[in-house]
Amino acid sequence: MDNLDVSPQCEQVEPVDLGCGILVPVRASKFCAVYSYDRTGTCSPHVVEDKPFEMHVFVQTTAGRWEFRGKRGTESIDRSTVVAGVKGDHYGCRHDRRFADSNLIASLRAGAIDEDRPLFERETLPMDLTRGLELALSADGNDRFESLVFEMFNLISDRSLGTARTRTSNGVRMQRVKRFIEQHAFEDIGAQEIADSVNLSPFTCLRQFKVHEGMTPMAYLNGLRLRRARELLRTSRFDVAEVGRRVGLRDQCYFSRWFLREVGVSPSRFRRDAR
Repeated sequence: MDNLDVSPQCEQVEPVDLGCGILVPVRASKFCAVYSYDRTGTCSPHVVEDKPFEMHVFVQTTAGRWEFRGKRGTESIDRSTVVAGVKGDHYGCRHDRRFADSNLIASLRAGAIDEDRPLFERETLPMDLTRGLELALSADGNDRFESLVFEMFNLISDRSLGTARTRTSNGVRMQRVKRFIEQHAFEDIGAQEIADSVNLSPFTCLRQFKVHEGMTPMAYLNGLRLRRARELLRTSRFDVAEVGRRVGLRDQCYFSRWFLREVGVSPSRFRRDAR
């Protein structure tokens, strides 16, 4: 995790100066971004007294140790503790001049979340999301990247707020989401179109859908597409590219990689084995 290359998908995201170091974009999409924290020992200031979070973020330390000062005072942060920040809240930090700590910082970009909904209460939680970030950064396609980042934010939010989620207040709205996905599953839709169908932000839609259905909207969509793809590969004479198009995935290479990831064999191998 210490030598990640900056993705070409980050061209629309600028580095962010935190005062104690620079956030360098590693991967970004319309709604999410992941940065690496670039701080090299004595070359950067080691203390920030008072600074606002400029985005909704969580910080995963991958090496070293530093001190975070928030609502509950000063806490020591290492790989075992995630820092969760709400846009506009103020924080402070202190870094040891002798050592360079390494961090990955995930953020929700404008439009990803309904700003009037609570996200975090506790700012530090005993969690290690390194593996989740690795999966997100290597995800094939922005929909999967966003879904994985949203899921991590959702997990942190649930633990931070410590409140029980009811399964009734948004039940009708989530049924509308299911119907929309079922009606448009084989079209070119993603997280934005699904959320727009019920006038929610993509993150809020994912959060509520997962409470009610036990999975994300994209997971539900993928399940429908996968069943249809298997059926077409078993029973039709369409080539692999056409099967992909008929389940809403127009890029043959992406369809083949997606099918291999979900099923464990390529579409061609699946078709041979099924006949």
